[in-house]
Amino acid sequence: MNRLSKGNSMIQKLLRVLLNICYILPYVLLAAPIAVYLFLLLIGNFSWMFKGLPLFISLVLVSIILIINRKKIFSGDLKLCSEIYLSERFSPQQLLKIFGIVFSAAIIWILVTDTRDAVFLLFIIALYSLIVLQIFAKDSGKRFTPLILLELMAVFVLQVFTTLFTHAYYYGWTDVPVHLNLIQTIVESGHVESILGQYTNYCLFHIDSVMASLLSGLDTYTTLYLTATPLIIVSTVFIYHIANHFTKSSQLSLLASFFYLMIPVVIQYAVYPMPRMHSTIAFIIILYGM
Repeated sequence: MNRLSKGNSMIQKLLRVLLNICYILPYVLLAAPIAVYLFLLLIGNFSWMFKGLPLFISLVLVSIILIINRKKIFSGDLKLCSEIYLSERFSPQQLLKIFGIVFSAAIIWILVTDTRDAVFLLFIIALYSLIVLQIFAKDSGKRFTPLILLELMAVFVLQVFTTLFTHAYYYGWTDVPVHLNLIQTIVESGHVESILGQYTNYCLFHIDSVMASLLSGLDTYTTLYLTATPLIIVSTVFIYHIANHFTKSSQLSLLASFFYLMIPVVIQYAVYPMPRMHSTIAFIIILYGM
């Protein structure tokens, strides 16, 4: 009996330790990314700040939600798919107006400076933060859902296309130049060459870009992104409806769309268009239809 009581006592102590860790963990998750961002700001590494923005926003968002609702979580009052609000003082109408002002200012800034500097980074952070506040605003409801989705896609467009078209011929480290060369070859010759090699499987991707270039009159570099990147942006709507089917919560569905666009792979494929992107979007549409 003494051994059994000692064992139960050790288990209880271990559970208390785990409970204390879970209680302070949101504060650690909130402080850690802020500290990293302050360090990157001090050393002037804005490139890493842009790359780490999705992870930074996700960690801060989840931490704030857990901290505000910690009493409900530990008492067991918070149920799955429950609506959570950051504050009742936020008005969706006011947040919408502020978003419009900040978004317009960001566009003006990028047109005037033609660069993605620290100020533009602050604009992006402010815009995403305003979207989060709208998602968790008390009176948002379903009538603001389409507007919030449009805002989310608009910020993503601003973030991605300023990367693509601010710097001429932005390829990164992928084989985009090879695809562009094959697309240009088809445009000039009028037929698909038989020397595509390992890229033969991507003919439909090349033909799609060729047709867009011929119909729009734009160069192949521009049409490659205008035919590929918007697919990811439009798929946000399908992600919302798929999430809404399972959760029946517009708030959680908006969060699903938000986190979908925050996935590093999604951002990467938006900046470096790949043929597999079309297959991924097709899978999402089929999943939505099911």
